[in-house]
Amino acid sequence: MSTNYQNILTEVREKVGIITINRPKALNAMNIDTLNELISAVKIFDDDKSVRVIIITGAGDKAFVAGADITGFPKMGKSGADQFAHIGHDLMRTVESSVKPVIAAVNGYALGGGTELALACDFIYASENAVFGLPETSLGIFPGFGGTQRLNKVVGMNRAREIIYTGKKIKVLFLCTGNSCRSQMAEGWARHLWPEKIAAYSAGTRPHGLDPLAVEVMKEAGVDISGQESTRVTEAMLAAADHVVTVCGHADEQCPVLPPGIRKEHWPLSDPAKAAGTEEEILSVFRQTRDEIRQRVEELINRLKHNQLKLNGK
Repeated sequence: MSTNYQNILTEVREKVGIITINRPKALNAMNIDTLNELISAVKIFDDDKSVRVIIITGAGDKAFVAGADITGFPKMGKSGADQFAHIGHDLMRTVESSVKPVIAAVNGYALGGGTELALACDFIYASENAVFGLPETSLGIFPGFGGTQRLNKVVGMNRAREIIYTGKKIKVLFLCTGNSCRSQMAEGWARHLWPEKIAAYSAGTRPHGLDPLAVEVMKEAGVDISGQESTRVTEAMLAAADHVVTVCGHADEQCPVLPPGIRKEHWPLSDPAKAAGTEEEILSVFRQTRDEIRQRVEELINRLKHNQLKLNGK
């Protein structure tokens, strides 16, 4: 395909048309341009006789689609919001009415519009770390792209109860300004120390890339965070979390009001990126922060385990 898209990637591989939502820094959240590009790509593949199957997926390993991109919402106004909703419905109908099988390949978070997009597909193939949810109601709104209708049709009431009642991981969001060091190390430790029960992720209010020194000192401790990405926090991520931990003062001050039932705590950690001195002296500061974060994550895990025992009556 020669179409010049800004938010998605397209390719044809062995008669399979692959559409990749390519906004990993925003957790592939969909803005109005992304919606329009997806509609265009699906229609083009639908008309392409060389394409037998269409796959929709998301770039990176953190998210399929983490919902709508809320950064543009304040400027939308009523007419803009109406347009956004209509185009979202157009996308879902375009996917749902495709004459070719459409597969959602889901890795990571599929929240809000991400779940709705997956539901509009014919098949959903999900990785072990896939997380689905329609968290809009906890924000006082409802799923806007037809999710309330499609979910019940796809899973049914009994299956929905099974999904809700069994095997639920505790979703912990580590939040800081840059999502480059402290929150990344906290995510890495949580994934490493209790992977069977914690779905850990991190984000920033102004993300600016993964700090290579954080990667280096975590690797020394046997934890690889090189595959993690620096991403911007979204309302959908906050709404989907069970527990939010802020690890810098600015993130604590800027953290939005959380929906009821989501626990929040603050860890006042010094920023090792501000350390000065020789390379070894700076690394020493990073190691101290790494070890302090491990201790705090272990304490958090112990509290979560204790709460689970109380809930189970043990």
